[in-house]
Amino acid sequence: MLRAPPRTEGGRRVYGQTEIRLLAFIRRARELGFRLDDIRKASCADVREIATHHLQDIPDRPHN
Repeated sequence: MLRAPPRTEGGRRVYGQTEIRLLAFIRRARELGFRLDDIRKASCADVREIATHHLQDIPDRPHN
């Protein structure tokens, strides 16, 4: 989903703000039960539909 980021001389990956936002989105989507394939291929409309189905599957739980 991401292009290989540039690396420093020490081998550390260097991410810009766009990549950081995308990585955060992917992490949150995975925490909510989305598969990587769902995230990779879905359009915005598809994401809304998938999210609606996932929300129905999430049990009610107290919020922190």
